[in-house]
Amino acid sequence: MKQNFNYHTHTARCGHASGEDEQYILSAIKAGYKQLGMSDHRPYKGIPAPRDRMNWEQLQGYLDSMHYLKEKYSDQIDIKIGLESEFIPESVEETVRLRKRVDYFILGQHSKEPEILVDYCFDCSAEDLEYYISDIEQGLDSGMYLYLAHPEYFMIGQPTFNEKCVEAAHRLAAKCAATGIPMEINLKGISFGKRDYGNGMLYPYPHRPFWEIVSQYPVKCIYGWDAHTPEFLQRQDLIEKAEKELQGLNLQFVKEPLF
Repeated sequence: MKQNFNYHTHTARCGHASGEDEQYILSAIKAGYKQLGMSDHRPYKGIPAPRDRMNWEQLQGYLDSMHYLKEKYSDQIDIKIGLESEFIPESVEETVRLRKRVDYFILGQHSKEPEILVDYCFDCSAEDLEYYISDIEQGLDSGMYLYLAHPEYFMIGQPTFNEKCVEAAHRLAAKCAATGIPMEINLKGISFGKRDYGNGMLYPYPHRPFWEIVSQYPVKCIYGWDAHTPEFLQRQDLIEKAEKELQGLNLQFVKEPLF
């Protein structure tokens, strides 16, 4: 299948992406997108993390640039202005205020606290994974998020798909089904390549054992490029690779833009 919209797009402000803002828009137009959502990593007030997310002082510049490009290219592409945000219970009030300034949030849970002291892709014990699941469940219940990004993000740092990972897949799929919030099949994970998880060579995401469980639930699925360079938005071949990896699973896909 081909998907001509994407809601997971970053900018150089996050510290681990590259390219000018306008280059992302032009790349999406070249690739034939009808709608592009810009969703750089949200800042936290007073907590700089220059390699992980924009600083708070960069937020207004981000919004101004996106509004300018939205207007400039309005006759060629529909641009939505968003942010990728964790759900961290201690930061809910700031998160609610920030949500009102953009068109949408996607829920990308990278850490259990804004200081990024525990990143789930590097250090994720069973206790940490419980925080991951619980915070996402609360985030989905909050109604602030358009969809759940890279739900199996924790598999980057897991040696195998263990019992707690199985529990995570069931609980997250059940919550997405109950709330009607789509779950992202993240295409960036394919660029990491496959490694041996003890039951075959697999991608960290999309991680087939995770999606085998998701397929048991009435969950809406959506592809997200998680683009950190403008050129990545043109990689429709990644959908073909994801389809091959998930072949035979009864997954329900979003086929039209979400808004």
